[in-house]
Amino acid sequence: MLILDLDDTIFETKSMSESSFSVIIEMIRNLLSDKIEDEKISELIENLWHRPFDIVMNKFEIDTSIQNQIAFQINSLDFDLNISTFEDYNYLKKVNIEQVLVTTGFSKLQLTKIKALGIENDFTEIFVDDPSEENRIYKKGIFQNIIQTSNKLPNQIWVIGDNSESEIKAGNELGLRTIHRLKAGEEKSTKAEYSIHSFAELQKIIL
Repeated sequence: MLILDLDDTIFETKSMSESSFSVIIEMIRNLLSDKIEDEKISELIENLWHRPFDIVMNKFEIDTSIQNQIAFQINSLDFDLNISTFEDYNYLKKVNIEQVLVTTGFSKLQLTKIKALGIENDFTEIFVDDPSEENRIYKKGIFQNIIQTSNKLPNQIWVIGDNSESEIKAGNELGLRTIHRLKAGEEKSTKAEYSIHSFAELQKIIL
């Protein structure tokens, strides 16, 4: 079984148009303008393109009430996204093994991304690790549930993602096989069992 991440693993998050998130960006700037420097606000916004919402907000020590306001706004919007998978995505279909998608983010936005990419039928199951969920179990909890329901041993499950502190870390802690999806120019990871720059490399690793 393959467990795949979404953002910066299946498609490039930064490929989403900033104009689609202009309302959110403006809201963040307005809410934080009298609390942190403009340079820090810009850094926070840049971080949000690549890291989970709650991780970024906590890193910049943003008050929970402000986080909740931003989260509410994100969950209330409809996003029109024109996005595509990475060019090597089709190689995943050549790996004859069950595939599950586990992504972190607000459910409405993540499901909109999945639909815009046209990949909703490529996975036997799709799970969203939503930071606004009251009884959130995080990716590690989702992985544990997958292990229990799949009747597979941990070493029969592969986790593929770009974030060594999220899905890769959770996979390692549970004894799953881990593959770090590297960005262009990024060197081999020391946190995962394997590293790849392209899904074309999966066949020789997994099979």
